[in-house]
Amino acid sequence: SALALARRRSLSWLQVCDFMCVCAIAVTVWALGQIDTSQAYHSVKGQAVIKLYVVFNVLEVFDRLCASFGQDILHTLFWSSIARRTWRGHLLLDWCIVAVYLVVHSFVLFYQVVSLNVAVNSHNNVMLTLLVSNNFVELKSNVFKRFDPENLFQVACADMVERFQLSAYLLIVSLHVLSVHGLDADRRVLANVGGAVLMVSAAELLVDWIKHAFVIKFNNLSPAVYRRFQYVLCRDLANNVAGGAELRQA
Repeated sequence: SALALARRRSLSWLQVCDFMCVCAIAVTVWALGQIDTSQAYHSVKGQAVIKLYVVFNVLEVFDRLCASFGQDILHTLFWSSIARRTWRGHLLLDWCIVAVYLVVHSFVLFYQVVSLNVAVNSHNNVMLTLLVSNNFVELKSNVFKRFDPENLFQVACADMVERFQLSAYLLIVSLHVLSVHGLDADRRVLANVGGAVLMVSAAELLVDWIKHAFVIKFNNLSPAVYRRFQYVLCRDLANNVAGGAELRQA
C-alpha cells in the first residue's frame, strides 16, 4: 500500500499524496479508454435537437457541480495524507472518493466534447445556434444583479475557466475533424468547422464583454478593478508555488 511504501522508501507525505493522485488519474484514463468514441458520438448524434440541447445544459450544470466539489475532495486527500490518524483506512477511502470523482467528472467533460462535436459537424445550424444563444441567457442572469468587487472576482474567475474549457473543447473537435478527414479534406468541411469554431468563440467573447461592461456600469465600479483581480491571481500563484516548494523541502 501507499503507507507501506512510504515507510520503506522514506517518502514524504506530500509524495504519497502525489503518488495517489497519479494512481487516480491512471484509473480515470483507463475508464475513459473503455468508452467507444464512435458509438458515443452516434448515440448523441441520433438524439433530437431539443433533447440534445437539454442534455448539453444538464452536462454544463453537472460540470459546475463537480468543479465546486472537486477542489474540496482533492484538499481532503491532501490533508488526509499528512494527518496522523489512528484508523489507517481513511487514506484509502479518500483515494477511492477522489478516483470516483475524477471518473465521473471526466465522463461529464467527455460527453460535453462529444455534444459540441455533434453540433459543429451537423449540416443544419439549429443545434449550433441553440448553443450560441445559450450564452446570451447568461446575460439575463447576471447583468441586473448587484455585485461587489468580491463577487465580481468570482464571476471573472468562472468566466476564465469556462473560456479555457471551451478553447480546449474546440481544439479537440478541430483535431478530430483533421484526423478523420485529413489535411486534404473538402474545403466545405473545413469551412463549416472553421465557421462553427469562430461563431462559438466570438459569441463567448462578446457575451462576456457585454456582461462585464453592464455589471461595472450598473454597480458603479471602475474598470481598474480588473487590474486588481490580475494582481490577486498573480499573488496567489506565486504563494502556491512558494508553498509547494516549502512542503517538498519539509
